[in-house]
Amino acid sequence: MAGSTICNGKVYEPVDEVIVLWLLAGASVISVVLFSVKGVLDQLPEVFQSYRRAKRAWQGDGDSDRE
Repeated sequence: MAGSTICNGKVYEPVDEVIVLWLLAGASVISVVLFSVKGVLDQLPEVFQSYRRAKRAWQGDGDSDRE
């Protein structure tokens, strides 16, 4: 990066740039996790409906489409 310092053959980044990169990485991880959780939660009602239909069909209830 532009403000890097080289000392004893090692490259040191300024602390503020490192903090910004960590914040961006953390925000990205949180965004992906929230997107994944939302996707799973959006599918739950359909999963429960399917479970109820399968349970009714297994018990021999003839009207499996009612809610």
